[in-house]
Amino acid sequence: MLTIELFIIHKHVMGNEQKAIVPNERWMYNCFVHYNREYFDNSLPIPKFSTECDSSLWGSYAPEFFYDTNSRRVVDIRGNGTIKLNGMYKRTVDSWVLTLLHEMAHEYMFMVMKVYPENPHGREFEAIAKYIRRKSGGVWNITETTEKVSTDMKVRKRRQV
Repeated sequence: MLTIELFIIHKHVMGNEQKAIVPNERWMYNCFVHYNREYFDNSLPIPKFSTECDSSLWGSYAPEFFYDTNSRRVVDIRGNGTIKLNGMYKRTVDSWVLTLLHEMAHEYMFMVMKVYPENPHGREFEAIAKYIRRKSGGVWNITETTEKVSTDMKVRKRRQV
């Protein structure tokens, strides 16, 4: 299954047709492992994955740590955190990968850089996003604006069974 899921990712990178999916924890894990190696030199610890997310968001990263409010530095890491993608929506693979990379950038700030900036989409986040954009040859353009615009799009909810 990993081969098929990564084929879909590589198919996108090659510029072929997109497949719309509803993310699940296995897909998130497989993509995380791939992109952690590709863009983060395997520096990110594997977090928990969940498809239960605030309905107004495509995704989120919830760290597990305490930080010093004066220095804005992480002082005690309690776990690897949780990356959540909203499992109520069906979107294209590239849209979900972009959201996953966005959340991985947050994880990198907290877990590797060990900073918790006042603005979570500020200077540190922008530097990570710029690095990924450059390393991907412009394929992945991660911005706060991109996520806000896509969050505001009207999407069809997956039918509950």
